[in-house]
Amino acid sequence: MYVSAAKDGTITLWDGVSANCIRSIVAAHTAAEITSANFTKDQMYCRAKAWKDSAVKLWDVGTGRLVKQYSGSTNAATMSGMTPKPCSFYLFIPSTYEEKPIANCGVQAVFNYTEEFVLSIDEPSNEIVIWDAQTTERVAKLPSTHNGAPNWIEHSPIEAAFVCGNDRAVRYWRERI
Repeated sequence: MYVSAAKDGTITLWDGVSANCIRSIVAAHTAAEITSANFTKDQMYCRAKAWKDSAVKLWDVGTGRLVKQYSGSTNAATMSGMTPKPCSFYLFIPSTYEEKPIANCGVQAVFNYTEEFVLSIDEPSNEIVIWDAQTTERVAKLPSTHNGAPNWIEHSPIEAAFVCGNDRAVRYWRERI
């Protein structure tokens, strides 16, 4: 199974073998463009984030119902009312010293490797926002240490989170116990 997210705010769930649509969740973010979507490890839930409403929402895959909503992070587009300019990932070609764009991205939200927490970016404050996945309570806001707001966050399936920014830097975060 895989998920796609659309500019009209629709989340579509697909069968990975037949490529048939299993379910569409129309206006999942009140018609706001969804910039990221992914599944929990057990594929029972789908997490999605949209630009304009800055919301992170958790959807039940079986029923298409909204299960949880995480609030407390803001996108620059929300504050300005403008459509955000997406960031780009570039591939550096050493032999020619060229950079070629390979992908665009929007600020997204991810689960940590145990799925106990949801992480996202608060653009205006340049911080990483962390919520308890079960209670939806915001448990921390950490400085990203980027020059400007980060535009990509990813979490390893083992332990660490990586945060990338337009300053062409990658930060590696590790939880200490």
